[in-house]
Amino acid sequence: MNAMAIEGTRAGESGSHQPLYFPSGGQQLFGWLHHPTGAAACGWGVVVCKPFGYEALCAHRSVRAFADAAAQLGMPTLRFDYLGTGDSADIDPSADQVEAWTRDIVSAVAELRRLTGVSHVCLLGFRLGALLAALAAEKCQVNAIALVAPVLSGRKYLREARTAQLAAEAAEAEAGGGLQVNTPAGTDGGMEVSGYALSAATVASLTVAEIDAARLVRVPDILLVDRSDLPTARALSRSLRDQGAAAEHHELPGFVEMMLTAPQFATRPQAMLQATGEWLKRLQAQTSSRVPAQTHSATVQLALQGQGDPSSGGSLTERPVF
Repeated sequence: MNAMAIEGTRAGESGSHQPLYFPSGGQQLFGWLHHPTGAAACGWGVVVCKPFGYEALCAHRSVRAFADAAAQLGMPTLRFDYLGTGDSADIDPSADQVEAWTRDIVSAVAELRRLTGVSHVCLLGFRLGALLAALAAEKCQVNAIALVAPVLSGRKYLREARTAQLAAEAAEAEAGGGLQVNTPAGTDGGMEVSGYALSAATVASLTVAEIDAARLVRVPDILLVDRSDLPTARALSRSLRDQGAAAEHHELPGFVEMMLTAPQFATRPQAMLQATGEWLKRLQAQTSSRVPAQTHSATVQLALQGQGDPSSGGSLTERPVF
């Protein structure tokens, strides 16, 4: 059963989730737009960058909860399926998924702005989606980024995936009476992560991809939500603050229950949800305090040479009307 069928009933009951397709690199991506509920629109919007593979399946309920929480604060929120996943268009098996999915995030930011008119966008990334969000932030203008249990190093992520795969093979071989289990890793340099394929080009890209302070420091506001059982972002947080970035760091429980538990038993990480919601509230307050009261009365003068009546110099006046 696809994602649209799974969520369609609840979306219809609440009236706050809108299923849609939007373009990215000549393909169509499927997404859900969470409209603001319980609060007036605030000028902020959120694009959710989900995890990859089995982690995305386990965390689906939690990721939707994060999107709902942002919408309840007045932030329209777009979550979507990367190319080749969920209900989005298929991807060339040999394509670089990192490149494609980074482009998908940039397209999602543009689509959110187009659909809602928000002036500020926050990227909310989970696990591998956090790494992709950091890469996308360099290619589009975002005002904030929140990374939950982020994958900081693509090389380390691959090494952990290979270790987990070898352990699973050993357990399966032992259960089968010592029979050898063929490794699913492709002979072309690709590999599988819990049954989900990564192309050779993707493996090559992940080998050099990482989140460091230099990559994030240009983003005005940063939230790092670390897993309390195995925190990885302490050094990154310190480095960001040393460079003058507005970075907030938390080490909170809930990761295992959210993303390493079978989908039917996974639970939402309440502490992580609360910390993210409070941070988003502070973003709204900071933005409101920076915006002048009379921002809609500005008049813009445009001198267009060779346009209009030559005797008038070709100038015109535009006044935005709301």
